[in-house]
Amino acid sequence: QDAVTDVLPGPSAFDHVIARVELDGRIYWLDGTRSHQTGPISERQSSGFSKGLLLGASSEDLAPLPDAASLDRVSVHETIRVADFQDAPSLESRITYFGELAEYMRQAYSTQPVDQFESQFSADYARMYNGIRRVAPLRVEEVPGRNAVRVVQNFVLQNFWAFPEERLLTGEV
Repeated sequence: QDAVTDVLPGPSAFDHVIARVELDGRIYWLDGTRSHQTGPISERQSSGFSKGLLLGASSEDLAPLPDAASLDRVSVHETIRVADFQDAPSLESRITYFGELAEYMRQAYSTQPVDQFESQFSADYARMYNGIRRVAPLRVEEVPGRNAVRVVQNFVLQNFWAFPEERLLTGEV
């Protein structure tokens, strides 16, 4: 990472081979060892490595690589719908993973049993909402034109409403 300039060079200092590709006037940094990538080339850049050594160039200095801080990594959209205050509300969770996290999610989804993957994703909701019940199978959707994947879950929030001191109907979010 950023401290690489403070360390002596050695064969274990670099653990990735990333190609610097110039295409249509733009520079892309691509890691050919990454699997489960989708989307355009601009969505497949390696990021978060800080610096890299350009081989074959006359430069002896490390080159800056794309910064991960400015990239989308995870986007969470949760919607609670209340049709009637006498009934349990519904919760729709839409978590979108971008870049390397999307690739990790694709790999995990393709190698784990579906029920195990589903259980891992609903565990946090089960801790937050007592009596939560899944009402549809978990869905994994590709985001068109992006190296991104969205995990969609639908629940009913049993035991959501409280009526403390019989004064105010509340539900914790």
